[in-house]
Amino acid sequence: MARRIGAIGFVALLLVFSGSGFAASKRSLLSSFVVQAHSFAELRTLVSGYDIEQRSGLRVEVIIPAAQAKNFQQRFPQAKLVEKDIHDVFTRKDHALPGWRDGYHTFDTVVSELNQLVQQYPTMATLENYGSSQEGRQLLALKITNKTGSVGKPEVLITSSTHGNEIATPELTLTAIHQLLSGYGTDSRMTAMLDNHIIYIIPVVCPDGYINQDRYTNGLDPNRDYPYPDQPNHTSNVAISSEMTWFASKHIVGSIDIHSNAQMVMYPWAYTEDQVAAADLPKFEKISDVLAQDTGFQAGQISRILYIAVGSSADYWYWKHGTVALGFEMGGDDFAPDPSQLPDLINGTLPALWHFVENF
Repeated sequence: MARRIGAIGFVALLLVFSGSGFAASKRSLLSSFVVQAHSFAELRTLVSGYDIEQRSGLRVEVIIPAAQAKNFQQRFPQAKLVEKDIHDVFTRKDHALPGWRDGYHTFDTVVSELNQLVQQYPTMATLENYGSSQEGRQLLALKITNKTGSVGKPEVLITSSTHGNEIATPELTLTAIHQLLSGYGTDSRMTAMLDNHIIYIIPVVCPDGYINQDRYTNGLDPNRDYPYPDQPNHTSNVAISSEMTWFASKHIVGSIDIHSNAQMVMYPWAYTEDQVAAADLPKFEKISDVLAQDTGFQAGQISRILYIAVGSSADYWYWKHGTVALGFEMGGDDFAPDPSQLPDLINGTLPALWHFVENF
């Protein structure tokens, strides 16, 4: 049985840092509010229109761009401002001590490392550039497989750093890449996965957000920026729209988007509390339960164990492509734990990633 967890602190979920190796000049100014809805109808309006970071009954904690604060308070006069700028919380708490993030990859070192791996493992790894971000940074996916006899293999996708402030997540995916490539031919499990699958890994989905350590990318929450059944014509930020176009050119049957640090394994729907199609629900429940057993995390439908979140990648991949698409929340105390904690966090998560791949 997966472990049940309590409510998630909205400030902890939006941790944004400054420090060596990352730019800090283009962060979004974000404000936090607490709102007590008067009814479930009003609550549905809240969860469908704003970025809800915690819900307890009819009480919600909301993060919105500060420029929208006046309009928000006019719509919901009972809203109470908690922080005008959530970044100030961590400045006051001295989380931005110089050099404290030593040991993490910058975006440049992520790109450099991916290129080095392609050179080191030319028969196993291919780097695909599927576009540029709004600020001109490369959008990169690494394809890993035994290139001999690759026709007909199931294709799976692992992504991280959709939210740019979740900088522990690329450390997980980069470690997974290294273990897969270095283990081929010597580790039977790694060898089997690459013989039998095509694995795509995108360590940084939103490089502009990653560079700035910002959950928001160019003013938008990227995991609320995908079209979904109620908004099929939504226009997405370039990093997300480019990923969508790239995805459509593949035949990806399973995807897992890595976030931190709520300790959950989640499946669609996120935009509604309605369940997925009856024929698909057992597949989602089975794989989620396996991953939850690997980690001790809570498993379930996104909108039911977390909150309603419109415009998520899991909903989009499932809705448009029939993909068994999961959201996965790593453990840890914050989005950038001390580097000394990373090995335990990563090693505790990798078994779930391997079971995810082996499910297809």
